[in-house]
Amino acid sequence: MSVYIDILNQIKEKYTYDWLMPSQSIIYDAIEDFIGPPHKIINIYGKEGSGKTFLGWVLNKRGIGKYFSSLEALADNVEIAIIDNTLYDRDYVRGLRNTLWSKHVRQAIILTRYRAEDSIPTFLLELNEDDIQFFKGNLFRFLNLRSPEETIFNLWKYIHLIAGA
Repeated sequence: MSVYIDILNQIKEKYTYDWLMPSQSIIYDAIEDFIGPPHKIINIYGKEGSGKTFLGWVLNKRGIGKYFSSLEALADNVEIAIIDNTLYDRDYVRGLRNTLWSKHVRQAIILTRYRAEDSIPTFLLELNEDDIQFFKGNLFRFLNLRSPEETIFNLWKYIHLIAGA
């Protein structure tokens, strides 16, 4: 198993709500105000490696919704679905409403790279220096991983750097 995959597995095994970076915590708190009617779909968007997937995992672990890695993995009869890797264009988002209805899903939080092109609540996740320092601290405190001095605003690439990949 590669060092990179090993680090990801350790993160998945040990993470908690307390691992949320400051920018993620702000969005987590804001999302709580939009759970339930009238919002059928909520959008969290940001660049690759900004922590959207991790935020989705935390929302799942905290019981806010059930995480799915893609729309194809979406199960029926889910109260709130957190759907990663979705498209953001207007036709897709509007079609998603029909899919949710047919699968008996009350609400969806979609994770996208770009802002959804529809009139839905949207939250931009952008990393800043405080987030990176917090992330580095988590890796050291919980996984005993030393961080390079480099500051990279892409968490996937940062883990690759630590893994030496």
